[in-house]
Amino acid sequence: MLKRIFNISHVFVALLTLIIVWICSLIAMNISFFDPIKRAMRDFSLSDVYYQVMQESGDVKESKLITIVDMTTLYDRGRIAQVIEEVNQCNPCVVGIDVMFEGLKGDTIGSEKLVEAICQTETPIVAFKLKEANPETGEFITARHSFFAPIEGLQEGYTNVQHVDLGGIIRHMSTWHLLNTDTVHSLSYHLASTFSPDILNEKTLQRQLIDYTPTLFPVVPYDSILENHHLIENRIVLLGAMNDDADMHYSPFGRTAGTCIQAYATQTLLEHQNTKELSLFWNIIISFIIIVLTDIFQCELTHRGKKSHQVTVRFLLESTFIKNVINFVWMAFLIWINFLIFAKLNVYFNPSIMLMGIVIQVEGRLFYLSGIATYRENKQMNQS
Repeated sequence: MLKRIFNISHVFVALLTLIIVWICSLIAMNISFFDPIKRAMRDFSLSDVYYQVMQESGDVKESKLITIVDMTTLYDRGRIAQVIEEVNQCNPCVVGIDVMFEGLKGDTIGSEKLVEAICQTETPIVAFKLKEANPETGEFITARHSFFAPIEGLQEGYTNVQHVDLGGIIRHMSTWHLLNTDTVHSLSYHLASTFSPDILNEKTLQRQLIDYTPTLFPVVPYDSILENHHLIENRIVLLGAMNDDADMHYSPFGRTAGTCIQAYATQTLLEHQNTKELSLFWNIIISFIIIVLTDIFQCELTHRGKKSHQVTVRFLLESTFIKNVINFVWMAFLIWINFLIFAKLNVYFNPSIMLMGIVIQVEGRLFYLSGIATYRENKQMNQS
């Protein structure tokens, strides 16, 4: 039995399987006919499914650090200034304003009140957006600021959070970028570092996965600030829109308010939940090991089937259908293990290569057997 398990053929079968997977991937990437499939796969991540499973299982935690003030239906700048003043009365630790104000727009009095309210806030952080990146250097050239940006000492944080095509799922955040050679930081970075200055350091990654572990962020309506004093005191408070179609983006949970995504990004930094994505190298190595184990198991089943004296058992163990069912159960088990590692250790392993390899392992075995048979035939012909 040990000779069968440690047979070098399993290694060759796994290598052939990976080569077949690679060839199929090249075909899918370079033939336009497969574009719909390619686009669908590019925007798919099993981590999204994992977060949804956690949410549906009721495993949702309540945030004790971040509160959102919903200002979806509020447009009057004077009233917004009043909301900020009421938030200040509740003694928050940090106030983030995830709202863009484009110029004065005729509301001079309201704009003056708004600037005054922001100046009276102890730790305000306002939003701006980076625009027009240089494709060669990745450096941004321009930015769209709020009208009160020139206030001296006011912290600004950009709200751009993704580098994928418009409409894609937001999974990553960036903590800093270059704007005309100057380093600027994100809104979530400023919120986290202001709330806890010693929690971020030089090891903070520029680009990392957002931890979407299902979290209930308290949402306070703008007209109920003082009544919810306990949800604002000593917390990070984010003022933004929770139901504005213009600021809705796709997250693992579907259409999600941009302000809510900012809350998740801030929480990720505060809790050091830097989910580690295994590199392509480790994906291939792990997939190779799994394919070897799969081939060993399948060969052992075939061997047991041939040795069995019972016709039914022999038929079942040699049946392609049964082998496919076993492979399906094996893949489900591996995905579940992957989920546990992701949920408990914050390590994400993309199982695409592994799953494709398990499916194609039979073809790898057939290629190997065909190659051996051809080699033996040629050898016999040469000897004769």
